[in-house]
Amino acid sequence: MMSAIQRSRSGVVSTPLIGCLLVAALGMLGAAAQTLASDADWPQWGGPGRDFVARPGPLGNWSPEGPRVLWRRSLGEGNSAISVVGSTLYTQYRQDDTEVVLAAATDTGQTLWEHRYAAPIVDGMMVGHGAGPHSTPLVIGGRLFTIGSTGRLHALRAVSGKVLWQLDLWGDLGGTFLRRGYGSSPIAWQGSVIVTLGGEGQGIVALDQASGKIRWKGQDLESSPSSPRLINVDGEVQLVAFVADEVVALSPDDGRLLWRHRHPSGAAYNISMPIWDAERQLLFVSSAYGGGSRVLHLTRQTEGPTQVDEVWHHSRFNMHFTNGVLLGDHVYASSGRSTVILQAVSILNGEVSWRERTIQRANFIVAGDRVLALEEDGRLLLMGLAPGYPSIYSQSQLFLSQSWTVPTLVGFRLYARNNDEMVALELPSR
Repeated sequence: MMSAIQRSRSGVVSTPLIGCLLVAALGMLGAAAQTLASDADWPQWGGPGRDFVARPGPLGNWSPEGPRVLWRRSLGEGNSAISVVGSTLYTQYRQDDTEVVLAAATDTGQTLWEHRYAAPIVDGMMVGHGAGPHSTPLVIGGRLFTIGSTGRLHALRAVSGKVLWQLDLWGDLGGTFLRRGYGSSPIAWQGSVIVTLGGEGQGIVALDQASGKIRWKGQDLESSPSSPRLINVDGEVQLVAFVADEVVALSPDDGRLLWRHRHPSGAAYNISMPIWDAERQLLFVSSAYGGGSRVLHLTRQTEGPTQVDEVWHHSRFNMHFTNGVLLGDHVYASSGRSTVILQAVSILNGEVSWRERTIQRANFIVAGDRVLALEEDGRLLLMGLAPGYPSIYSQSQLFLSQSWTVPTLVGFRLYARNNDEMVALELPSR
Protein backbone atom coordinates (compact mmCIF):
# COMPACT_ATOMS: atom_id res chain seq x y z
CA MET A 1 0.00 0.00 0.00
CA MET A 2 1.42 3.39 -0.93
CA SER A 3 2.23 5.71 1.96
CA ALA A 4 -0.07 8.64 2.58
CA ILE A 5 2.96 10.84 3.15
CA GLN A 6 5.61 11.79 0.66
CA ARG A 7 8.77 12.97 2.39
CA SER A 8 10.12 16.28 1.17
CA ARG A 9 12.80 18.53 2.62
CA SER A 10 12.04 21.50 0.41
CA GLY A 11 8.31 21.57 0.01
CA VAL A 12 5.14 21.02 1.99
CA VAL A 13 3.00 17.95 1.51
CA SER A 14 -0.59 18.20 2.65
CA THR A 15 -3.23 15.51 2.60
CA PRO A 16 -6.77 15.77 3.93
CA LEU A 17 -7.36 14.63 7.47
CA ILE A 18 -9.96 11.88 7.55
CA GLY A 19 -12.21 11.51 10.54
CA CYS A 20 -12.66 13.61 13.60
CA LEU A 21 -9.64 14.14 15.83
CA LEU A 22 -10.65 14.07 19.45
CA VAL A 23 -8.36 14.73 22.37
CA ALA A 24 -9.28 12.45 25.26
CA ALA A 25 -10.28 13.98 28.54
CA LEU A 26 -6.92 14.23 30.25
CA GLY A 27 -7.55 17.31 32.39
CA MET A 28 -5.99 18.38 35.62
CA LEU A 29 -6.74 16.44 38.77
CA GLY A 30 -9.03 19.01 40.32
CA ALA A 31 -8.89 21.15 43.40
CA ALA A 32 -7.14 18.44 45.40
CA ALA A 33 -3.99 18.79 43.32
CA GLN A 34 -1.53 21.56 44.03
CA THR A 35 -1.75 24.24 41.36
CA LEU A 36 1.42 24.46 39.28
CA ALA A 37 0.69 27.38 36.99
CA SER A 38 -1.85 28.52 34.45
CA ASP A 39 -2.40 26.85 31.08
CA ALA A 40 -0.38 29.73 29.65
CA ASP A 41 2.73 28.14 31.23
CA TRP A 42 4.61 24.88 30.75
CA PRO A 43 5.98 24.34 34.27
CA GLN A 44 7.11 20.71 34.14
CA TRP A 45 7.80 17.62 32.08
CA GLY A 46 4.84 17.09 29.75
CA GLY A 47 3.30 20.52 30.33
CA PRO A 48 0.46 21.62 32.64
CA GLY A 49 -1.33 18.25 32.56
CA ARG A 50 1.87 16.17 32.19
CA ASP A 51 0.29 14.81 28.99
CA PHE A 52 2.11 16.82 26.27
CA VAL A 53 -1.10 18.65 25.44
CA ALA A 54 -0.85 22.39 24.76
CA ARG A 55 -3.83 24.69 24.61
CA PRO A 56 -3.09 27.32 21.97
CA GLY A 57 -5.50 28.76 19.46
CA PRO A 58 -5.76 26.92 16.13
CA LEU A 59 -2.30 26.52 14.57
CA GLY A 60 -1.93 27.53 10.93
CA ASN A 61 0.39 26.30 8.21
CA TRP A 62 3.71 28.06 7.81
CA SER A 63 5.48 28.98 4.60
CA PRO A 64 8.21 26.82 3.02
CA GLU A 65 10.76 29.16 4.64
CA GLY A 66 9.56 27.98 8.04
CA PRO A 67 8.04 29.76 11.07
CA ARG A 68 9.42 33.10 12.23
CA VAL A 69 12.53 32.65 14.38
CA LEU A 70 12.40 34.96 17.43
CA TRP A 71 15.86 34.05 18.65
CA ARG A 72 18.46 31.30 18.54
CA ARG A 73 21.35 30.78 20.95
CA SER A 74 24.06 28.23 21.70
CA LEU A 75 23.59 25.70 24.46
CA GLY A 76 25.53 22.81 25.94
CA GLU A 77 24.85 19.09 25.96
CA GLY A 78 21.67 17.70 27.48
CA ASN A 79 18.19 16.29 26.89
CA SER A 80 16.50 18.29 29.63
CA ALA A 81 13.31 19.78 28.17
CA ILE A 82 12.36 23.44 28.56
CA SER A 83 9.98 24.58 31.30
CA VAL A 84 8.31 27.98 31.00
CA VAL A 85 6.60 30.10 33.65
CA GLY A 86 5.74 33.71 32.85
CA SER A 87 8.56 35.42 30.99
CA THR A 88 11.27 32.95 32.05
CA LEU A 89 12.31 29.59 30.67
CA TYR A 90 14.37 26.97 32.48
CA THR A 91 16.46 24.03 31.31
CA GLN A 92 19.72 22.22 32.10
CA TYR A 93 22.90 21.50 30.18
CA ARG A 94 26.42 20.16 30.69
CA GLN A 95 29.86 21.61 30.03
CA ASP A 96 32.60 19.03 30.59
CA ASP A 97 32.23 17.95 34.25
CA THR A 98 29.92 20.81 35.20
CA GLU A 99 26.13 20.74 35.10
CA VAL A 100 24.32 24.03 34.62
CA VAL A 101 20.79 25.11 35.48
CA LEU A 102 19.80 27.93 33.13
CA ALA A 103 17.13 30.61 33.44
CA ALA A 104 16.64 32.72 30.30
CA ALA A 105 14.24 35.40 29.06
CA THR A 106 11.52 33.96 26.83
CA ASP A 107 11.49 37.05 24.57
CA THR A 108 15.22 37.18 23.85
CA GLY A 109 16.84 33.96 25.03
CA GLN A 110 19.32 35.99 27.07
CA THR A 111 20.62 34.41 30.26
CA LEU A 112 19.01 35.74 33.44
CA TRP A 113 21.00 33.53 35.78
CA GLU A 114 22.85 30.21 35.90
CA HIS A 115 23.60 27.81 38.71
CA ARG A 116 26.69 25.69 38.10
CA TYR A 117 27.95 22.73 40.09
CA ALA A 118 30.56 20.00 39.68
CA ALA A 119 29.05 16.76 38.37
CA PRO A 120 31.80 14.47 37.04
CA ILE A 121 30.65 11.30 35.33
CA VAL A 122 30.36 8.47 37.84
CA ASP A 123 32.36 5.29 37.24
CA GLY A 124 30.19 2.79 35.40
CA MET A 125 28.01 5.36 33.65
CA MET A 126 27.49 4.81 29.92
CA VAL A 127 27.47 8.19 28.16
CA GLY A 128 27.93 7.17 24.52
CA HIS A 129 24.43 8.43 23.72
CA GLY A 130 24.82 11.57 25.83
CA ALA A 131 25.79 12.42 29.39
CA GLY A 132 22.68 14.50 30.07
CA PRO A 133 21.24 16.13 32.07
CA HIS A 134 18.07 14.26 31.11
CA SER A 135 15.55 15.39 33.74
CA THR A 136 13.25 18.39 33.13
CA PRO A 137 12.94 21.22 35.69
CA LEU A 138 9.80 21.61 37.80
CA VAL A 139 8.61 25.15 38.64
CA ILE A 140 6.11 25.65 41.45
CA GLY A 141 5.46 28.20 44.17
CA GLY A 142 8.41 30.39 43.19
CA ARG A 143 10.80 27.44 43.48
CA LEU A 144 12.67 25.52 40.81
CA PHE A 145 13.51 21.83 41.28
CA THR A 146 16.14 20.17 39.10
CA ILE A 147 17.90 16.79 39.05
CA GLY A 148 21.16 16.20 37.24
CA SER A 149 22.54 13.07 35.60
CA THR A 150 24.40 12.00 38.73
CA GLY A 151 21.33 12.35 40.95
CA ARG A 152 22.03 15.81 42.36
CA LEU A 153 18.70 17.43 43.28
CA HIS A 154 18.58 21.22 43.74
CA ALA A 155 15.82 23.45 45.05
CA LEU A 156 16.46 26.97 43.76
CA ARG A 157 14.67 30.27 43.99
CA ALA A 158 13.15 30.58 40.54
CA VAL A 159 13.71 34.32 40.22
CA SER A 160 17.39 34.34 41.20
CA GLY A 161 18.84 30.82 41.23
CA LYS A 162 19.67 31.04 44.94
CA VAL A 163 20.13 27.55 46.38
CA LEU A 164 17.43 26.82 48.97
CA TRP A 165 18.48 23.23 49.64
CA GLN A 166 20.09 20.31 47.84
CA LEU A 167 20.36 16.52 48.10
CA ASP A 168 22.41 13.83 46.43
CA LEU A 169 19.82 11.15 45.61
CA TRP A 170 22.51 8.51 45.07
CA GLY A 171 24.99 9.61 47.74
CA ASP A 172 22.87 11.06 50.56
CA LEU A 173 19.84 8.80 50.13
CA GLY A 174 21.38 5.67 48.59
CA GLY A 175 19.18 5.64 45.50
CA THR A 176 19.51 3.23 42.59
CA PHE A 177 22.48 3.96 40.32
CA LEU A 178 21.38 4.24 36.68
CA ARG A 179 24.12 3.50 34.20
CA ARG A 180 22.86 6.03 31.64
CA GLY A 181 22.32 8.68 34.28
CA TYR A 182 19.32 9.86 36.28
CA GLY A 183 16.48 10.72 33.90
CA SER A 184 13.18 10.93 35.77
CA SER A 185 11.55 14.36 36.16
CA PRO A 186 10.15 15.47 39.55
CA ILE A 187 6.44 16.01 40.19
CA ALA A 188 4.63 18.20 42.75
CA TRP A 189 1.87 17.23 45.16
CA GLN A 190 0.45 19.18 48.12
CA GLY A 191 3.68 20.87 49.21
CA SER A 192 5.87 17.88 48.32
CA VAL A 193 8.23 17.27 45.45
CA ILE A 194 8.12 13.56 44.59
CA VAL A 195 11.00 11.77 42.87
CA THR A 196 11.93 8.20 42.01
CA LEU A 197 14.79 6.97 44.18
CA GLY A 198 15.04 3.19 44.09
CA GLY A 199 16.02 0.64 46.69
CA GLU A 200 14.58 -1.35 49.57
CA GLY A 201 11.78 0.58 51.24
CA GLN A 202 12.56 3.74 49.29
CA GLY A 203 11.51 3.22 45.70
CA ILE A 204 9.88 6.65 45.68
CA VAL A 205 10.41 9.56 48.06
CA ALA A 206 8.41 12.71 48.80
CA LEU A 207 10.38 15.74 50.00
CA ASP A 208 9.07 18.91 51.55
CA GLN A 209 9.31 21.64 48.93
CA ALA A 210 10.43 24.29 51.41
CA SER A 211 13.00 22.35 53.44
CA GLY A 212 13.91 19.17 51.58
CA LYS A 213 13.01 17.04 54.59
CA ILE A 214 11.60 13.61 53.84
CA ARG A 215 7.82 13.50 54.20
CA TRP A 216 7.62 9.85 53.23
CA LYS A 217 9.48 7.17 51.33
CA GLY A 218 8.38 3.67 50.55
CA GLN A 219 8.21 0.45 48.57
CA ASP A 220 10.89 -1.93 47.36
CA LEU A 221 11.36 -0.68 43.81
CA GLU A 222 14.27 -0.47 41.41
CA SER A 223 14.27 2.87 39.66
CA SER A 224 14.08 3.62 35.93
CA PRO A 225 14.38 6.77 33.79
CA SER A 226 10.59 7.03 33.39
CA SER A 227 8.86 9.97 35.06
CA PRO A 228 5.91 9.48 37.45
CA ARG A 229 2.52 11.06 36.90
CA LEU A 230 -0.73 11.62 38.80
CA ILE A 231 -4.02 10.06 37.73
CA ASN A 232 -7.52 10.07 39.20
CA VAL A 233 -9.18 6.67 39.52
CA ASP A 234 -12.84 7.02 40.51
CA GLY A 235 -12.10 9.96 42.80
CA GLU A 236 -8.78 8.74 44.23
CA VAL A 237 -5.58 10.51 43.17
CA GLN A 238 -2.82 7.99 42.50
CA LEU A 239 0.87 8.43 41.76
CA VAL A 240 1.80 6.09 38.91
CA ALA A 241 5.43 5.11 38.35
CA PHE A 242 6.83 2.95 35.56
CA VAL A 243 9.82 1.38 37.31
CA ALA A 244 12.32 -1.30 36.33
CA ASP A 245 10.04 -4.28 35.67
CA GLU A 246 6.57 -3.12 36.63
CA VAL A 247 4.10 -0.28 36.84
CA VAL A 248 2.96 0.69 40.34
CA ALA A 249 0.60 3.18 41.96
CA LEU A 250 1.16 4.80 45.34
CA SER A 251 -0.78 7.25 47.42
CA PRO A 252 0.90 10.63 46.91
CA ASP A 253 -0.09 11.53 50.48
CA ASP A 254 1.88 8.84 52.32
CA GLY A 255 3.46 6.42 49.84
CA ARG A 256 1.10 3.51 50.50
CA LEU A 257 1.11 0.91 47.74
CA LEU A 258 -2.26 0.94 45.96
CA TRP A 259 -1.52 -1.63 43.25
CA ARG A 260 1.26 -3.06 41.09
CA HIS A 261 1.41 -4.90 37.77
CA ARG A 262 4.34 -6.62 36.10
CA HIS A 263 5.81 -5.26 32.87
CA PRO A 264 9.20 -6.93 32.41
CA SER A 265 11.68 -5.88 29.75
CA GLY A 266 14.97 -7.49 28.83
CA ALA A 267 17.02 -4.62 30.16
CA ALA A 268 14.76 -3.74 33.14
CA TYR A 269 14.81 -0.27 31.61
CA ASN A 270 11.42 1.38 31.18
CA ILE A 271 11.84 4.95 29.92
CA SER A 272 8.64 6.40 28.43
CA MET A 273 6.02 7.90 30.74
CA PRO A 274 2.66 6.07 31.04
CA ILE A 275 -0.28 7.50 29.09
CA TRP A 276 -3.59 7.91 30.92
CA ASP A 277 -6.98 7.80 29.21
CA ALA A 278 -9.06 9.46 31.91
CA GLU A 279 -12.35 9.03 30.08
CA ARG A 280 -12.05 5.23 29.87
CA GLN A 281 -9.70 4.81 32.87
CA LEU A 282 -7.15 3.00 30.74
CA LEU A 283 -3.43 3.14 31.51
CA PHE A 284 -1.03 2.57 28.60
CA VAL A 285 2.60 1.62 29.19
CA SER A 286 5.21 0.78 26.58
CA SER A 287 8.91 -0.02 26.46
CA ALA A 288 11.61 -1.44 24.22
CA TYR A 289 13.96 -4.33 25.07
CA GLY A 290 11.15 -6.85 24.62
CA GLY A 291 8.69 -5.13 26.93
CA GLY A 292 6.15 -4.15 24.29
CA SER A 293 2.92 -2.34 25.12
CA ARG A 294 0.28 -3.05 27.72
CA VAL A 295 -3.06 -1.49 28.68
CA LEU A 296 -4.60 -1.78 32.14
CA HIS A 297 -8.21 -0.95 33.03
CA LEU A 298 -8.44 0.62 36.49
CA THR A 299 -11.64 0.74 38.54
CA ARG A 300 -12.36 1.38 42.17
CA GLN A 301 -15.36 1.19 44.45
CA THR A 302 -15.84 3.89 47.09
CA GLU A 303 -13.19 3.45 49.81
CA GLY A 304 -12.20 0.16 48.20
CA PRO A 305 -9.03 -1.13 46.54
CA THR A 306 -8.27 -0.55 42.87
CA GLN A 307 -9.22 -3.35 40.49
CA VAL A 308 -6.52 -3.79 37.83
CA ASP A 309 -7.49 -5.72 34.69
CA GLU A 310 -5.08 -6.24 31.81
CA VAL A 311 -6.88 -5.40 28.57
CA TRP A 312 -4.16 -6.37 26.12
CA HIS A 313 -0.41 -6.81 25.67
CA HIS A 314 1.83 -7.35 22.65
CA SER A 315 5.28 -6.48 21.31
CA ARG A 316 4.26 -5.03 17.95
CA PHE A 317 4.36 -1.50 19.40
CA ASN A 318 7.27 -0.54 21.64
CA MET A 319 8.22 2.98 22.64
CA HIS A 320 11.88 3.45 23.47
CA PHE A 321 12.76 6.88 24.91
CA THR A 322 10.55 9.32 23.00
CA ASN A 323 7.05 10.29 24.12
CA GLY A 324 3.64 9.32 22.83
CA VAL A 325 0.32 11.17 22.68
CA LEU A 326 -3.29 10.07 23.00
CA LEU A 327 -5.84 11.34 20.50
CA GLY A 328 -9.31 9.87 20.77
CA ASP A 329 -8.85 6.13 21.21
CA HIS A 330 -5.40 5.88 19.59
CA VAL A 331 -1.86 6.33 20.86
CA TYR A 332 0.63 7.78 18.36
CA ALA A 333 4.36 7.33 18.88
CA SER A 334 7.64 6.23 17.37
CA SER A 335 8.01 2.49 17.80
CA GLY A 336 11.26 0.53 17.81
CA ARG A 337 14.94 0.98 18.66
CA SER A 338 17.24 0.60 15.64
CA THR A 339 14.42 0.56 13.08
CA VAL A 340 11.92 3.20 14.16
CA ILE A 341 8.44 3.60 12.64
CA LEU A 342 5.66 6.05 13.50
CA GLN A 343 2.65 3.95 14.45
CA ALA A 344 -0.95 4.35 15.52
CA VAL A 345 -2.27 1.79 18.00
CA SER A 346 -5.78 1.48 19.44
CA ILE A 347 -5.75 1.86 23.21
CA LEU A 348 -8.93 -0.25 23.27
CA ASN A 349 -7.63 -3.48 21.73
CA GLY A 350 -3.99 -3.00 20.68
CA GLU A 351 -4.71 -3.10 16.96
CA VAL A 352 -2.05 -1.24 14.98
CA SER A 353 -4.00 0.96 12.55
CA TRP A 354 -1.05 2.07 10.44
CA ARG A 355 2.73 2.31 10.21
CA GLU A 356 4.52 5.22 8.57
CA ARG A 357 8.19 4.63 7.79
CA THR A 358 8.95 8.08 6.35
CA ILE A 359 8.66 9.77 9.75
CA GLN A 360 11.85 9.40 11.76
CA ARG A 361 12.06 8.94 15.53
CA ALA A 362 10.18 11.94 16.95
CA ASN A 363 8.67 13.60 20.00
CA PHE A 364 5.14 15.04 19.86
CA ILE A 365 2.99 17.84 21.27
CA VAL A 366 -0.77 17.95 20.80
CA ALA A 367 -1.85 21.47 19.82
CA GLY A 368 -5.60 21.71 19.40
CA ASP A 369 -6.61 19.60 16.40
CA ARG A 370 -3.04 19.34 15.15
CA VAL A 371 0.23 17.82 16.36
CA LEU A 372 3.77 19.16 16.33
CA ALA A 373 6.52 16.59 15.82
CA LEU A 374 10.26 17.16 16.15
CA GLU A 375 12.22 14.39 14.46
CA GLU A 376 15.62 13.31 15.71
CA ASP A 377 17.27 14.80 12.60
CA GLY A 378 15.89 18.24 13.52
CA ARG A 379 12.93 18.42 11.13
CA LEU A 380 9.82 20.11 12.60
CA LEU A 381 6.44 18.92 11.33
CA LEU A 382 2.91 20.24 11.71
CA MET A 383 0.74 17.16 11.39
CA GLY A 384 -2.69 15.68 11.57
CA LEU A 385 -2.87 12.28 13.24
CA ALA A 386 -5.93 10.08 12.89
CA PRO A 387 -6.72 6.33 12.76
CA GLY A 388 -7.05 6.55 8.96
CA TYR A 389 -3.60 7.91 8.15
CA PRO A 390 -1.29 10.83 9.04
CA SER A 391 -1.02 14.13 7.21
CA ILE A 392 1.75 16.73 7.02
CA TYR A 393 0.59 20.34 6.67
CA SER A 394 3.94 22.14 7.12
CA GLN A 395 7.57 21.24 7.69
CA SER A 396 10.92 22.95 8.14
CA GLN A 397 14.47 22.08 9.19
CA LEU A 398 14.88 23.39 12.74
CA PHE A 399 18.22 21.82 13.71
CA LEU A 400 21.08 20.23 11.78
CA SER A 401 22.16 17.77 14.47
CA GLN A 402 20.60 15.11 16.68
CA SER A 403 17.45 16.32 18.42
CA TRP A 404 16.05 14.02 21.09
CA THR A 405 14.32 16.56 23.35
CA VAL A 406 10.56 17.13 23.26
CA PRO A 407 9.79 20.81 22.48
CA THR A 408 7.62 23.15 24.55
CA LEU A 409 4.59 25.08 23.29
CA VAL A 410 3.20 28.09 25.14
CA GLY A 411 0.51 29.94 23.20
CA PHE A 412 1.84 30.20 19.65
CA ARG A 413 5.46 30.23 20.79
CA LEU A 414 7.51 27.06 20.40
CA TYR A 415 10.74 26.50 22.34
CA ALA A 416 13.07 23.72 21.25
CA ARG A 417 16.61 22.57 21.95
CA ASN A 418 19.17 19.91 21.21
CA ASN A 419 22.77 19.31 22.32
CA ASP A 420 24.05 22.41 20.53
CA GLU A 421 21.48 25.19 20.61
CA MET A 422 18.08 26.46 21.68
CA VAL A 423 15.52 28.33 19.57
CA ALA A 424 12.18 30.13 19.95
CA LEU A 425 9.67 30.26 17.09
CA GLU A 426 6.44 32.17 16.57
CA LEU A 427 3.96 29.77 14.98
CA PRO A 428 1.17 31.11 12.76
CA SER A 429 -2.48 30.98 13.77
CA ARG A 430 -5.38 30.19 11.49
